[in-house]
Amino acid sequence: MRAACFAIMACGETPRCALDVSDSGAVRFIEIVKLIAACDWSIHDISRVELDRTSLLPRFNMPLELGADLGLRLAGPPVQRRRKSLVLDADVHRYDKTLSDIRRIGGITVTLSRRVPR
Repeated sequence: MRAACFAIMACGETPRCALDVSDSGAVRFIEIVKLIAACDWSIHDISRVELDRTSLLPRFNMPLELGADLGLRLAGPPVQRRRKSLVLDADVHRYDKTLSDIRRIGGITVTLSRRVPR
């Protein structure tokens, strides 16, 4: 996360994330969609699809946010249609199986993201 923020700032842009919103009464997903709509670029890291230790279910927040981004681009106002997205995944071509429909959408770059051990 820090490396991504550094790279974004080095390119003259301002990184944004859900943590920017401090209103505890706000619906988090709505605030995330507002942030996505306010930016020309978005980065979605879908590499962390792992099971929750308690529920044993995967968390799908990042794919949901990617879907909101694509929905804005495909059906939103004309200004949203110029948006660009970078999708990061940990395994080469895993998205071909898990998100195969995004291959046909222009302006999407999917790249391999190697997770750094914590």
